[in-house]
Amino acid sequence: MKPLFQNHECLSEQDIRDYLNEKLTDERRFYMENHLLDCPLCSDAVEGYEWMEVTPVLSTNTPDVQPVKVIDFQRSFWMRAAAALALLLVALFGMYQLKGTDDQQLFADSYASYESDLSVLVRGTDAQPKPPVQPDLEAAALAYEQQDFEASIVAFEKYLENDPDNQLVRFHLGVAQLEVNQLEHAIDNLSRVLEYSKTYQREAGWYLGLALLKNGKRAKATEVMEALIALGPGRYYEEAKRLHNKL
Repeated sequence: MKPLFQNHECLSEQDIRDYLNEKLTDERRFYMENHLLDCPLCSDAVEGYEWMEVTPVLSTNTPDVQPVKVIDFQRSFWMRAAAALALLLVALFGMYQLKGTDDQQLFADSYASYESDLSVLVRGTDAQPKPPVQPDLEAAALAYEQQDFEASIVAFEKYLENDPDNQLVRFHLGVAQLEVNQLEHAIDNLSRVLEYSKTYQREAGWYLGLALLKNGKRAKATEVMEALIALGPGRYYEEAKRLHNKL
């Protein structure tokens, strides 16, 4: 009497390939199909081989076997990320260039040279003759009036060595530096005038804001314009409002 449950050896890889490629005898195929009915593991293995279509890859007798292409998903991801970052940087650079151009245009539309308040020192008036003037200051004032700003800067700086608290002279020095694009020096001197001089607060605020704008510091220029507007109507009030609306 045969046992009710017979032990069947599980299928080998070669058995599965032969079964799927229909290379088995009828007797062997019948045996394997009975085994597959009783063995879920082998049944799943056959379905897995068939679904993944790996049989042609496993077969050594197939002449036209093509290698399986393995996609490096991690590398592909980083390549796409790098491309996206490059596009973002290009866009940001374009926006920065556009903003920089816009700042320069706003500066050009708003700027006008400051007419010197020092002429009375070098010429006097009908009511008051020319007072005694220190030579460096006289040279600086004359150079400024002639728009020789480089020469006026040298003379203003020399004069301030002996009179550093003269905010009138420091203001003209800052404007002269702005004229020749010495922006950091202009910002420094005009900031000091704005802090220490009540007489030239509006003038220093206006030209400081313009210097900041030309130097690409729009946010700080906006703050200076807001402070100038807060002083109320007066010199450069309307100009500050117009510029502030464009910032």
